[in-house]
Amino acid sequence: MIPTLLLPASQILIESIEKREQLLEITLSSQTTIALCPDCKTEQNHVHSRYIRKAGDLPWAAFTIKLQLIVRRFFCYNEDCSRKTFAERLSFLSPYARRTARLNERLTSMAFATSAQAGSRLSALFAMPVSSSTMLRLMHGYRVEPAQTPSVLGVDDFAFCKRKNYGTILVDNLQGQVIDLLPDRLPETLSDWLKMHPEIEYITRDRAAAYGEGSTKGAPQAIQVADRWHLLVNLSDALKRFLDGQASALYQAGMELAQQAIDETPAPESKEAISIEEKPPSAKEIMFEKVKELAAKGYSGRAISRLLSLSRVTVSRYLQHQMLPAYPTRKGGTKFTPFIDFIAKHWQEGNGNRYQLYLLLKEQGYKGCYGNLCKFLNQYPKQASITPKPIVVPIASRKTAMLLSRLADDLSEKQQKELRVILDHCPKAAAIHPLVLEFVIMVRNKQSQLLDDWLQKASNCQVAGIASFAKGLTTDYEAVKAALQYSHSNGPVEGQVNRLKLIKRQAYGRAGFNLLRKRVLVKI
Repeated sequence: MIPTLLLPASQILIESIEKREQLLEITLSSQTTIALCPDCKTEQNHVHSRYIRKAGDLPWAAFTIKLQLIVRRFFCYNEDCSRKTFAERLSFLSPYARRTARLNERLTSMAFATSAQAGSRLSALFAMPVSSSTMLRLMHGYRVEPAQTPSVLGVDDFAFCKRKNYGTILVDNLQGQVIDLLPDRLPETLSDWLKMHPEIEYITRDRAAAYGEGSTKGAPQAIQVADRWHLLVNLSDALKRFLDGQASALYQAGMELAQQAIDETPAPESKEAISIEEKPPSAKEIMFEKVKELAAKGYSGRAISRLLSLSRVTVSRYLQHQMLPAYPTRKGGTKFTPFIDFIAKHWQEGNGNRYQLYLLLKEQGYKGCYGNLCKFLNQYPKQASITPKPIVVPIASRKTAMLLSRLADDLSEKQQKELRVILDHCPKAAAIHPLVLEFVIMVRNKQSQLLDDWLQKASNCQVAGIASFAKGLTTDYEAVKAALQYSHSNGPVEGQVNRLKLIKRQAYGRAGFNLLRKRVLVKI
Protein backbone atom coordinates (compact mmCIF):
# COMPACT_ATOMS: atom_id res chain seq x y z
CA MET A 1 0.00 0.00 0.00
CA ILE A 2 2.73 2.48 0.99
CA PRO A 3 4.91 1.92 -2.14
CA THR A 4 1.81 2.45 -4.30
CA LEU A 5 1.24 5.87 -2.68
CA LEU A 6 4.81 6.89 -3.54
CA LEU A 7 4.49 6.06 -7.23
CA PRO A 8 4.21 8.88 -9.78
CA ALA A 9 0.88 7.60 -11.17
CA SER A 10 -2.02 5.43 -10.01
CA GLN A 11 -2.30 3.09 -13.04
CA ILE A 12 1.13 1.60 -12.35
CA LEU A 13 1.89 -1.87 -10.98
CA ILE A 14 5.09 -2.68 -9.05
CA GLU A 15 6.72 -5.79 -10.45
CA SER A 16 9.81 -5.84 -8.19
CA ILE A 17 12.02 -3.70 -5.89
CA GLU A 18 15.76 -4.29 -5.68
CA LYS A 19 18.02 -2.53 -3.13
CA ARG A 20 21.65 -1.67 -3.86
CA GLU A 21 23.30 0.33 -1.05
CA GLN A 22 21.55 3.76 -1.28
CA LEU A 23 19.78 2.93 -4.54
CA LEU A 24 16.35 1.38 -5.12
CA GLU A 25 15.60 -0.08 -8.57
CA ILE A 26 11.85 -0.40 -9.02
CA THR A 27 10.39 -2.32 -11.96
CA LEU A 28 6.97 -1.02 -13.03
CA SER A 29 4.37 -1.86 -15.65
CA SER A 30 1.22 -0.12 -16.81
CA GLN A 31 -2.22 -1.55 -15.97
CA THR A 32 -4.13 0.15 -18.77
CA THR A 33 -5.49 -2.10 -21.54
CA ILE A 34 -5.74 0.50 -24.33
CA ALA A 35 -3.52 3.31 -25.59
CA LEU A 36 -4.01 6.37 -27.79
CA CYS A 37 -1.99 6.76 -30.97
CA PRO A 38 -0.04 10.05 -30.64
CA ASP A 39 -0.78 10.99 -34.28
CA CYS A 40 -4.37 10.00 -35.07
CA LYS A 41 -5.59 9.82 -31.43
CA THR A 42 -7.45 6.55 -31.99
CA GLU A 43 -7.66 3.89 -29.27
CA GLN A 44 -5.72 0.67 -29.86
CA ASN A 45 -5.42 -2.46 -27.72
CA HIS A 46 -3.32 -4.87 -29.82
CA VAL A 47 0.19 -5.12 -28.24
CA HIS A 48 3.08 -5.33 -30.67
CA SER A 49 6.01 -5.78 -28.20
CA ARG A 50 7.53 -4.59 -24.93
CA TYR A 51 10.81 -2.89 -23.97
CA ILE A 52 12.51 -1.52 -20.83
CA ARG A 53 12.70 2.23 -20.28
CA LYS A 54 14.74 3.70 -17.41
CA ALA A 55 14.08 6.98 -15.58
CA GLY A 56 14.86 8.71 -12.29
CA ASP A 57 12.26 9.73 -9.71
CA LEU A 58 12.03 11.53 -6.38
CA PRO A 59 13.92 9.79 -3.54
CA TRP A 60 12.25 7.53 -1.01
CA ALA A 61 13.57 7.98 2.56
CA ALA A 62 17.03 9.12 1.39
CA PHE A 63 17.22 6.33 -1.23
CA THR A 64 17.91 7.31 -4.83
CA ILE A 65 15.15 5.93 -7.09
CA LYS A 66 15.69 4.40 -10.52
CA LEU A 67 12.54 3.29 -12.33
CA GLN A 68 12.57 0.45 -14.86
CA LEU A 69 9.38 0.80 -16.86
CA ILE A 70 8.07 -2.08 -18.96
CA VAL A 71 6.63 -0.09 -21.86
CA ARG A 72 4.35 -1.68 -24.48
CA ARG A 73 4.24 -0.94 -28.17
CA PHE A 74 0.82 -1.12 -29.88
CA PHE A 75 -0.31 -1.60 -33.46
CA CYS A 76 -2.18 1.29 -35.07
CA TYR A 77 -4.81 -0.06 -37.47
CA ASN A 78 -5.96 3.33 -38.70
CA GLU A 79 -5.29 3.25 -42.44
CA ASP A 80 -5.06 7.05 -42.61
CA CYS A 81 -2.37 7.18 -39.93
CA SER A 82 1.29 7.23 -40.92
CA ARG A 83 2.27 5.21 -37.85
CA LYS A 84 2.11 1.44 -37.86
CA THR A 85 3.25 0.98 -34.26
CA PHE A 86 3.64 3.35 -31.33
CA ALA A 87 4.80 3.23 -27.69
CA GLU A 88 2.25 3.93 -24.99
CA ARG A 89 2.48 7.40 -23.44
CA LEU A 90 2.93 7.83 -19.68
CA SER A 91 1.41 10.82 -17.93
CA PHE A 92 4.35 11.33 -15.56
CA LEU A 93 7.14 10.90 -18.12
CA SER A 94 7.67 12.88 -21.33
CA PRO A 95 8.86 11.10 -24.49
CA TYR A 96 12.61 10.40 -24.39
CA ALA A 97 12.87 11.86 -20.85
CA ARG A 98 15.21 10.27 -18.33
CA ARG A 99 13.58 11.87 -15.30
CA THR A 100 9.97 12.09 -14.17
CA ALA A 101 8.16 15.41 -14.39
CA ARG A 102 8.03 15.83 -10.61
CA LEU A 103 11.78 15.20 -10.27
CA ASN A 104 12.50 17.78 -12.98
CA GLU A 105 10.25 20.24 -11.18
CA ARG A 106 12.08 19.73 -7.88
CA LEU A 107 15.52 20.07 -9.49
CA THR A 108 14.48 23.19 -11.41
CA SER A 109 13.27 24.87 -8.22
CA MET A 110 16.54 23.98 -6.51
CA ALA A 111 18.57 25.40 -9.42
CA PHE A 112 16.69 28.72 -9.47
CA ALA A 113 16.88 29.07 -5.69
CA THR A 114 20.66 28.56 -5.57
CA SER A 115 22.67 28.21 -8.80
CA ALA A 116 23.92 25.44 -11.08
CA GLN A 117 26.99 24.57 -9.02
CA ALA A 118 25.33 24.90 -5.61
CA GLY A 119 22.19 23.13 -6.85
CA SER A 120 24.27 20.21 -8.09
CA ARG A 121 25.90 19.80 -4.68
CA LEU A 122 22.53 20.02 -2.91
CA SER A 123 20.94 17.48 -5.23
CA ALA A 124 23.59 14.92 -4.25
CA LEU A 125 22.82 15.51 -0.56
CA PHE A 126 19.10 14.99 -1.23
CA ALA A 127 19.60 11.67 -3.05
CA MET A 128 18.80 12.93 -6.55
CA PRO A 129 22.26 13.71 -7.95
CA VAL A 130 22.67 15.58 -11.23
CA SER A 131 25.51 17.62 -12.74
CA SER A 132 25.75 21.41 -12.87
CA SER A 133 25.30 21.23 -16.65
CA THR A 134 21.97 19.46 -16.14
CA MET A 135 20.93 22.23 -13.75
CA LEU A 136 21.77 24.82 -16.39
CA ARG A 137 19.76 22.96 -19.04
CA LEU A 138 16.75 22.78 -16.72
CA MET A 139 16.90 26.54 -16.09
CA HIS A 140 17.35 27.36 -19.78
CA GLY A 141 14.42 25.10 -20.68
CA TYR A 142 12.07 26.65 -18.12
CA ARG A 143 9.39 28.85 -19.63
CA VAL A 144 8.78 32.11 -17.77
CA GLU A 145 5.17 33.25 -17.79
CA PRO A 146 4.82 36.93 -18.82
CA ALA A 147 3.88 39.21 -15.94
CA GLN A 148 0.87 41.50 -15.95
CA THR A 149 1.52 45.09 -16.96
CA PRO A 150 1.68 47.26 -13.81
CA SER A 151 0.10 50.65 -13.36
CA VAL A 152 3.17 52.01 -11.50
CA LEU A 153 6.47 51.05 -13.13
CA GLY A 154 9.87 51.58 -11.51
CA VAL A 155 12.92 51.94 -13.76
CA ASP A 156 16.58 51.79 -12.77
CA ASP A 157 19.90 50.56 -14.11
CA PHE A 158 22.20 47.80 -12.88
CA ALA A 159 25.77 46.90 -13.77
CA PHE A 160 26.84 43.80 -15.64
CA CYS A 161 30.39 45.10 -15.20
CA LYS A 162 30.74 48.30 -13.20
CA ARG A 163 31.65 51.37 -15.26
CA LYS A 164 31.44 49.32 -18.48
CA ASN A 165 28.18 47.51 -19.26
CA TYR A 166 24.76 48.30 -17.80
CA GLY A 167 21.24 46.93 -18.13
CA THR A 168 17.78 48.09 -17.06
CA ILE A 169 15.46 46.57 -14.46
CA LEU A 170 11.70 47.14 -14.58
CA VAL A 171 9.70 46.65 -11.37
CA ASP A 172 6.04 46.70 -10.43
CA ASN A 173 6.21 49.20 -7.56
CA LEU A 174 2.85 48.23 -6.11
CA GLN A 175 3.54 44.48 -5.99
CA GLY A 176 7.29 44.73 -5.48
CA GLN A 177 7.95 42.23 -8.29
CA VAL A 178 10.38 42.39 -11.20
CA ILE A 179 8.55 42.66 -14.53
CA ASP A 180 11.43 42.41 -16.98
CA LEU A 181 15.13 43.01 -17.59
CA LEU A 182 16.49 44.90 -20.58
CA PRO A 183 19.99 44.22 -21.95
CA ASP A 184 21.07 47.90 -21.98
CA ARG A 185 19.98 51.33 -20.78
CA LEU A 186 19.46 53.01 -24.13
CA PRO A 187 16.35 55.21 -24.52
CA GLU A 188 15.28 53.30 -27.64
CA THR A 189 15.22 49.96 -25.79
CA LEU A 190 13.07 51.34 -22.99
CA SER A 191 10.82 53.16 -25.45
CA ASP A 192 10.17 49.99 -27.46
CA TRP A 193 9.24 48.06 -24.31
CA LEU A 194 6.90 50.80 -23.08
CA LYS A 195 5.08 50.96 -26.44
CA MET A 196 4.07 47.32 -25.97
CA HIS A 197 2.60 48.13 -22.52
CA PRO A 198 0.32 51.17 -22.90
CA GLU A 199 -1.49 50.46 -19.62
CA ILE A 200 1.28 52.08 -17.52
CA GLU A 201 0.11 55.19 -15.64
CA TYR A 202 3.16 56.22 -13.58
CA ILE A 203 6.91 55.76 -14.14
CA THR A 204 9.31 56.30 -11.25
CA ARG A 205 12.96 56.81 -12.14
CA ASP A 206 16.13 58.65 -11.26
CA ARG A 207 17.10 61.75 -13.20
CA ALA A 208 19.07 59.93 -15.90
CA ALA A 209 18.46 61.62 -19.26
CA ALA A 210 18.23 58.31 -21.13
CA TYR A 211 15.30 57.07 -19.03
CA GLY A 212 13.56 60.44 -19.28
CA GLU A 213 13.82 60.40 -23.07
CA GLY A 214 12.77 56.75 -23.36
CA SER A 215 9.77 57.25 -21.06
CA THR A 216 8.60 60.31 -22.97
CA LYS A 217 8.77 58.55 -26.34
CA GLY A 218 7.43 55.17 -25.26
CA ALA A 219 4.72 56.18 -22.77
CA PRO A 220 3.65 59.80 -23.32
CA GLN A 221 0.45 59.10 -21.39
CA ALA A 222 2.34 58.12 -18.20
CA ILE A 223 3.29 60.56 -15.46
CA GLN A 224 7.04 60.50 -14.77
CA VAL A 225 8.00 60.78 -11.08
CA ALA A 226 11.58 61.56 -10.10
CA ASP A 227 12.82 59.66 -7.07
CA ARG A 228 13.09 61.95 -4.03
CA TRP A 229 16.13 60.15 -2.60
CA HIS A 230 17.99 60.72 -5.87
CA LEU A 231 17.07 64.41 -5.73
CA LEU A 232 18.81 64.71 -2.36
CA VAL A 233 21.79 62.71 -3.66
CA ASN A 234 22.05 65.07 -6.64
CA LEU A 235 22.04 68.02 -4.23
CA SER A 236 24.80 66.40 -2.15
CA ASP A 237 26.89 65.81 -5.30
CA ALA A 238 26.48 69.46 -6.32
CA LEU A 239 27.60 70.58 -2.85
CA LYS A 240 30.63 68.30 -3.01
CA ARG A 241 31.74 69.75 -6.33
CA PHE A 242 31.42 73.24 -4.87
CA LEU A 243 33.31 72.34 -1.68
CA ASP A 244 36.15 70.75 -3.64
CA GLY A 245 37.11 74.32 -4.53
CA GLN A 246 37.03 75.43 -0.88
CA ALA A 247 39.95 73.29 0.32
CA SER A 248 41.77 76.20 2.02
CA ALA A 249 38.72 77.19 4.09
CA LEU A 250 38.08 73.56 5.10
CA TYR A 251 41.74 73.19 6.17
CA GLN A 252 41.50 76.28 8.38
CA ALA A 253 38.30 74.89 9.90
CA GLY A 254 40.09 71.62 10.59
CA MET A 255 42.94 73.53 12.31
CA GLU A 256 40.48 75.30 14.60
CA LEU A 257 38.65 72.08 15.47
CA ALA A 258 41.98 70.39 16.31
CA GLN A 259 43.01 73.29 18.57
CA GLN A 260 39.63 73.24 20.31
CA ALA A 261 40.03 69.52 20.97
CA ILE A 262 43.38 70.23 22.68
CA ASP A 263 41.97 73.12 24.72
CA GLU A 264 39.08 70.97 25.95
CA THR A 265 41.41 68.15 27.05
CA PRO A 266 41.63 68.23 30.91
CA ALA A 267 45.08 69.15 32.24
CA PRO A 268 46.95 66.42 34.14
CA GLU A 269 47.31 66.64 37.88
CA SER A 270 50.58 68.33 38.89
CA LYS A 271 53.13 66.33 40.81
CA GLU A 272 55.63 67.90 43.15
CA ALA A 273 58.23 65.22 42.68
CA ILE A 274 58.99 62.36 40.40
CA SER A 275 58.53 58.99 42.01
CA ILE A 276 59.80 55.72 40.68
CA GLU A 277 56.97 53.44 39.58
CA GLU A 278 56.54 50.26 41.50
CA LYS A 279 58.40 47.52 39.71
CA PRO A 280 56.87 44.12 39.08
CA PRO A 281 58.30 41.25 41.11
CA SER A 282 61.59 39.92 39.79
CA ALA A 283 62.22 36.32 38.75
CA LYS A 284 64.09 35.65 42.00
CA GLU A 285 61.20 37.00 44.09
CA ILE A 286 58.71 34.82 42.20
CA MET A 287 60.90 31.73 42.66
CA PHE A 288 61.32 32.52 46.38
CA GLU A 289 57.53 32.63 46.83
CA LYS A 290 57.13 29.30 45.00
CA VAL A 291 59.70 27.65 47.28
CA LYS A 292 57.84 28.94 50.34
CA GLU A 293 54.49 27.68 49.01
CA LEU A 294 55.79 24.18 48.32
CA ALA A 295 57.48 24.02 51.70
CA ALA A 296 54.19 25.00 53.38
CA LYS A 297 52.50 22.10 51.59
CA GLY A 298 54.98 19.64 53.07
CA TYR A 299 57.41 19.12 50.19
CA SER A 300 60.98 18.25 51.10
CA GLY A 301 63.98 20.30 49.97
CA ARG A 302 64.97 17.59 47.48
CA ALA A 303 61.44 17.50 45.98
CA ILE A 304 61.29 21.31 45.70
CA SER A 305 64.71 21.32 43.99
CA ARG A 306 63.50 18.74 41.48
CA LEU A 307 60.14 20.46 40.77
CA LEU A 308 61.55 23.98 40.34
CA SER A 309 64.89 22.96 38.75
CA LEU A 310 66.85 24.79 41.46
CA SER A 311 70.00 23.70 43.18
CA ARG A 312 69.60 22.21 46.65
CA VAL A 313 71.89 24.91 48.04
CA THR A 314 69.61 27.67 46.74
CA VAL A 315 66.51 25.92 48.10
CA SER A 316 68.18 25.45 51.48
CA ARG A 317 69.15 29.15 51.60
CA TYR A 318 65.61 30.24 50.71
CA LEU A 319 64.11 28.01 53.41
CA GLN A 320 66.38 29.55 56.05
CA HIS A 321 65.08 33.09 55.43
CA GLN A 322 61.67 34.66 55.86
CA MET A 323 62.38 37.22 53.12
CA LEU A 324 64.46 37.03 49.98
CA PRO A 325 68.10 37.55 50.88
CA ALA A 326 69.55 40.85 49.65
CA TYR A 327 72.25 40.51 47.06
CA PRO A 328 75.18 42.92 46.95
CA THR A 329 74.81 45.74 44.44
CA ARG A 330 77.44 46.99 42.10
CA LYS A 331 79.89 49.29 43.81
CA GLY A 332 79.99 52.77 42.40
CA GLY A 333 76.42 52.59 40.97
CA THR A 334 75.59 52.60 37.25
CA LYS A 335 76.45 54.80 34.30
CA PHE A 336 73.43 56.96 35.15
CA THR A 337 74.36 57.58 38.80
CA PRO A 338 76.20 60.88 38.09
CA PHE A 339 73.25 62.17 36.09
CA ILE A 340 70.33 61.16 38.35
CA ASP A 341 69.54 64.70 39.53
CA PHE A 342 69.77 66.15 36.01
CA ILE A 343 67.49 63.44 34.57
CA ALA A 344 64.90 63.90 37.34
CA LYS A 345 64.83 67.69 36.90
CA HIS A 346 64.61 67.44 33.13
CA TRP A 347 61.80 64.88 33.33
CA GLN A 348 59.87 66.81 35.98
CA GLU A 349 59.81 69.92 33.78
CA GLY A 350 57.78 67.95 31.26
CA ASN A 351 60.53 67.44 28.68
CA GLY A 352 59.61 63.92 27.62
CA ASN A 353 61.68 63.77 24.45
CA ARG A 354 64.07 60.91 25.17
CA TYR A 355 66.40 61.50 22.26
CA GLN A 356 66.79 65.17 23.19
CA LEU A 357 67.68 64.10 26.73
CA TYR A 358 70.19 61.64 25.29
CA LEU A 359 71.95 64.44 23.38
CA LEU A 360 72.10 66.63 26.51
CA LEU A 361 73.61 63.78 28.51
CA LYS A 362 76.22 63.19 25.80
CA GLU A 363 77.29 66.82 26.17
CA GLN A 364 77.74 66.25 29.92
CA GLY A 365 79.87 63.17 29.44
CA TYR A 366 77.44 60.24 29.24
CA LYS A 367 79.24 57.30 27.56
CA GLY A 368 76.33 54.86 27.26
CA CYS A 369 74.04 54.18 24.31
CA TYR A 370 70.53 55.48 23.59
CA GLY A 371 68.91 52.07 24.17
CA ASN A 372 70.23 51.78 27.74
CA LEU A 373 68.91 55.28 28.48
CA CYS A 374 65.43 54.28 27.26
CA LYS A 375 65.47 51.21 29.52
CA PHE A 376 66.50 53.36 32.48
CA LEU A 377 63.76 55.94 31.76
CA ASN A 378 61.06 53.22 31.76
CA GLN A 379 61.04 53.40 35.57
CA TYR A 380 59.87 57.02 35.44
CA PRO A 381 56.14 57.77 35.03
CA LYS A 382 55.03 58.91 31.61
CA GLN A 383 54.59 62.66 31.38
CA ALA A 384 51.22 64.10 30.35
CA SER A 385 52.23 67.71 30.88
CA ILE A 386 53.89 68.06 27.48
CA THR A 387 51.78 70.34 25.32
CA PRO A 388 50.78 68.29 22.26
CA LYS A 389 50.76 69.74 18.80
CA PRO A 390 47.33 70.02 17.19
CA ILE A 391 46.65 67.11 14.85
CA VAL A 392 44.78 68.51 11.88
CA VAL A 393 42.23 66.08 10.47
CA PRO A 394 41.21 67.34 7.02
CA ILE A 395 37.47 67.84 6.67
CA ALA A 396 36.35 65.97 3.56
CA SER A 397 34.10 67.76 1.11
CA ARG A 398 31.69 64.81 1.13
CA LYS A 399 31.33 65.04 4.93
CA THR A 400 30.84 68.80 4.74
CA ALA A 401 28.15 68.34 2.09
CA MET A 402 26.38 65.93 4.44
CA LEU A 403 26.53 68.46 7.31
CA LEU A 404 25.17 71.24 5.09
CA SER A 405 22.24 69.15 3.82
CA ARG A 406 21.01 67.85 7.19
CA LEU A 407 18.58 69.55 9.50
CA ALA A 408 19.77 70.61 12.95
CA ASP A 409 17.64 67.93 14.65
CA ASP A 410 19.45 65.25 12.63
CA LEU A 411 22.93 66.37 13.75
CA SER A 412 24.68 65.48 16.99
CA GLU A 413 26.19 68.19 19.20
CA LYS A 414 29.65 67.42 17.81
CA GLN A 415 28.41 67.69 14.22
CA GLN A 416 26.63 70.98 14.96
CA LYS A 417 29.87 72.35 16.42
CA GLU A 418 31.83 71.26 13.33
CA LEU A 419 29.22 72.87 11.07
CA ARG A 420 29.45 76.20 12.93
CA VAL A 421 33.24 76.26 12.56
CA ILE A 422 32.99 75.41 8.84
CA LEU A 423 30.46 78.18 8.22
CA ASP A 424 32.69 80.67 10.07
CA HIS A 425 35.64 79.88 7.80
CA CYS A 426 33.70 79.47 4.52
CA PRO A 427 31.41 82.47 3.82
CA LYS A 428 30.12 80.96 0.55
CA ALA A 429 28.98 77.82 2.36
CA ALA A 430 27.25 80.01 4.97
CA ALA A 431 25.48 81.90 2.17
CA ILE A 432 24.00 78.79 0.52
CA HIS A 433 23.24 76.88 3.74
CA PRO A 434 19.69 78.32 4.19
CA LEU A 435 18.92 77.60 0.53
CA VAL A 436 20.07 74.00 0.90
CA LEU A 437 17.92 73.45 3.99
CA GLU A 438 14.90 74.91 2.20
CA PHE A 439 15.27 72.32 -0.56
CA VAL A 440 15.67 69.44 1.93
CA ILE A 441 12.54 70.48 3.84
CA MET A 442 10.61 70.95 0.59
CA VAL A 443 11.50 67.43 -0.62
CA ARG A 444 10.85 65.76 2.72
CA ASN A 445 7.46 67.38 3.17
CA LYS A 446 6.56 67.20 -0.56
CA GLN A 447 5.78 70.94 -0.78
CA SER A 448 5.41 71.24 -4.53
CA GLN A 449 4.01 74.78 -4.29
CA LEU A 450 7.44 76.03 -3.16
CA LEU A 451 9.43 74.54 -6.05
CA ASP A 452 9.13 77.46 -8.49
CA ASP A 453 10.19 80.01 -5.88
CA TRP A 454 13.17 77.87 -4.83
CA LEU A 455 14.31 77.37 -8.44
CA GLN A 456 14.19 81.15 -8.96
CA LYS A 457 16.35 81.82 -5.89
CA ALA A 458 18.78 79.01 -6.70
CA SER A 459 19.18 80.19 -10.32
CA ASN A 460 20.18 83.65 -9.02
CA CYS A 461 22.66 82.17 -6.52
CA GLN A 462 26.25 83.34 -6.92
CA VAL A 463 27.57 79.84 -6.20
CA ALA A 464 27.93 78.11 -9.56
CA GLY A 465 27.27 74.61 -8.17
CA ILE A 466 23.83 75.50 -6.80
CA ALA A 467 22.87 77.45 -9.94
CA SER A 468 23.90 74.48 -12.10
CA PHE A 469 21.88 72.12 -9.90
CA ALA A 470 18.80 74.32 -10.29
CA LYS A 471 19.29 74.40 -14.07
CA GLY A 472 19.35 70.59 -14.13
CA LEU A 473 16.10 70.44 -12.16
CA THR A 474 14.50 72.86 -14.60
CA THR A 475 15.29 70.60 -17.58
CA ASP A 476 13.44 67.75 -15.79
CA TYR A 477 10.83 70.01 -14.24
CA GLU A 478 7.71 67.86 -14.71
CA ALA A 479 9.27 64.77 -13.11
CA VAL A 480 10.66 66.81 -10.20
CA LYS A 481 7.29 68.48 -9.68
CA ALA A 482 5.56 65.10 -9.69
CA ALA A 483 8.03 63.83 -7.07
CA LEU A 484 6.69 66.49 -4.69
CA GLN A 485 3.05 65.65 -5.50
CA TYR A 486 2.89 61.81 -5.51
CA SER A 487 4.01 59.23 -2.98
CA HIS A 488 5.57 56.87 -5.55
CA SER A 489 9.32 56.31 -5.29
CA ASN A 490 12.09 54.03 -6.51
CA GLY A 491 12.44 52.29 -3.14
CA PRO A 492 11.08 48.89 -4.32
CA VAL A 493 13.35 49.10 -7.37
CA GLU A 494 16.48 49.61 -5.27
CA GLY A 495 15.57 46.56 -3.22
CA GLN A 496 15.22 44.44 -6.36
CA VAL A 497 18.58 45.74 -7.63
CA ASN A 498 20.21 44.42 -4.45
CA ARG A 499 18.56 41.04 -5.03
CA LEU A 500 19.75 41.07 -8.64
CA LYS A 501 23.33 41.71 -7.50
CA LEU A 502 23.20 38.63 -5.27
CA ILE A 503 21.84 36.46 -8.10
CA LYS A 504 24.41 37.85 -10.54
CA ARG A 505 27.28 36.92 -8.21
CA GLN A 506 25.90 33.40 -7.74
CA ALA A 507 25.58 32.75 -11.48
CA TYR A 508 29.25 33.10 -12.34
CA GLY A 509 30.93 31.20 -15.18
CA ARG A 510 28.62 30.09 -18.00
CA ALA A 511 25.69 32.38 -17.14
CA GLY A 512 24.52 35.05 -19.59
CA PHE A 513 21.80 37.68 -19.84
CA ASN A 514 19.02 35.20 -20.71
CA LEU A 515 19.76 33.04 -17.68
CA LEU A 516 20.10 36.08 -15.41
CA ARG A 517 16.74 37.36 -16.64
CA LYS A 518 15.05 34.04 -15.90
CA ARG A 519 16.56 33.78 -12.42
CA VAL A 520 15.38 37.28 -11.56
CA LEU A 521 11.87 36.80 -12.95
CA VAL A 522 11.15 33.29 -11.60
CA LYS A 523 9.40 33.24 -8.22
CA ILE A 524 10.54 30.34 -6.06
